[in-house]
Amino acid sequence: MNQDITSPGNKWHLFIYKVPGEPSSKRIYLWRELNRLGALYLQQAACLLPARPGLLEKLEQLKTRVEEFAGTAYLFRNINLDPGQEAQVIEQFREMRNKEYQEIIKEINKYLAELEKEVRIQNFSPAEIEEEEAELEKIERWYQRARERDWYNAPLAEQVASLIDEARVALTRFTTLTYGALKEREG
Repeated sequence: MNQDITSPGNKWHLFIYKVPGEPSSKRIYLWRELNRLGALYLQQAACLLPARPGLLEKLEQLKTRVEEFAGTAYLFRNINLDPGQEAQVIEQFREMRNKEYQEIIKEINKYLAELEKEVRIQNFSPAEIEEEEAELEKIERWYQRARERDWYNAPLAEQVASLIDEARVALTRFTTLTYGALKEREG
């Protein structure tokens, strides 16, 4: 998993870009890609990422894309921050991940409520199992992507992991009930 790199002296990559206002799809593309990487926006079009394996290459690719979009981009590699600023930045990274984990928690709670409803109304079918499995897989993928960007161990990560375990148990229960109900109908 991710190391907690909170000691002063970490290296950082600063990415600053400017693209034409139209079409907006170019700005949206960059925003999505930088968010996917887990970048912290310091201000509009200025992002910070820790100097972690693989991130520099992706930023260099985005710099090329900005230039293809007739924009300008600056990539400052392996820079140092003042220890006070670094502590603030690390806390902002944790807050970003916690916000994402809060969204995942909401989705898991909706998922668990949905499974409870399906049991209550006895909506037992192979198709429902497939649908519920696919939904849980989607949540698990989301969590894995968030963990990959959680360089500073946001506090809610463990709560999400625990809730995913709870959701797996609930899905197993639902699957068992479904197969029991199907067997009963056939028998």
